[in-house]
Amino acid sequence: MSKNSRIFANNPTAMKTFFTILITVTMALFSASVFSQNAEVLQIVSESDTTENIQEACIFQNVFRISETPPRFPGTEAERMRFNRNLRYPEACRDSNIQGTVLVSFIVETDGSLTNIVIASSPCPNGCFDKEAIRFIESMPKWIPGRNRGQIVRTRFMYPLKFTLSE
Repeated sequence: MSKNSRIFANNPTAMKTFFTILITVTMALFSASVFSQNAEVLQIVSESDTTENIQEACIFQNVFRISETPPRFPGTEAERMRFNRNLRYPEACRDSNIQGTVLVSFIVETDGSLTNIVIASSPCPNGCFDKEAIRFIESMPKWIPGRNRGQIVRTRFMYPLKFTLSE
C-alpha cells in the first residue's frame, strides 16, 4: 500500500477534505469559464445607455467558440478558393505597398447566415483592408452551421483573408 493511500485509509477526514477541495476547484474552474464567456456581454451592458445597445450585447449569448462539428463554407475547397477570387485589393493599400492577413470574426447563425462581422486584426494601420474584408464576408453564401451533440448551434468563426501583392 502506498503512502498516500495509507493516509486516506487511516484518516477519513483527510479523504473528505481532499474531495471537498477537488470539487471546489472544479466548480471554480467551471464558474470562471462561464464568467469569461459572458464577461464581454456584461461589460457592454454595463456601459450601455440604450435598450438597443443592451439587445446588441445580448446577441453574443449562446454563441459557441468551438463546436463539435465546426461551421463550414458550402461546397468543396476548390469552390471556396474560386469564391476567394472575389476579394479585391484596395487601391490605397496597393499604393502604400501594404500586405498582410486580415482576421475577420463573425457568427454563423443556425440558418447559415453570417452576422456580427468584425475585424479581429488587420495589418493596415489606417484600416484600408477592413472595408473590403467586411464586404467580402457579407457577400458569402450561407454557410453550413456548426453542431454540438447533433444540434445546430450559433458559432463564432475566425476567417483569415490574405492580401498579397503580386510581382
